[in-house]
Amino acid sequence: MARTAAEWNAPPKFPATHYVDSRLYTDEAIFKEEKEKLFRPRGSLPATSRSCPGPSTIACSPIRRAFR
Repeated sequence: MARTAAEWNAPPKFPATHYVDSRLYTDEAIFKEEKEKLFRPRGSLPATSRSCPGPSTIACSPIRRAFR
């Protein structure tokens, strides 16, 4: 038997922890938050000793994602 639109749009009769809400794939606010968290700058990466200008110096580069 075919389902009605209301049946398709109703959440399943499971606890909320047992299914993935389809808004995760379509909600712009969730997508924006996800991008901000995934692509924000990360910590620093120390350079190799060959990259340092002299003794007792350090060089660090920020770790960032290469794609946006």
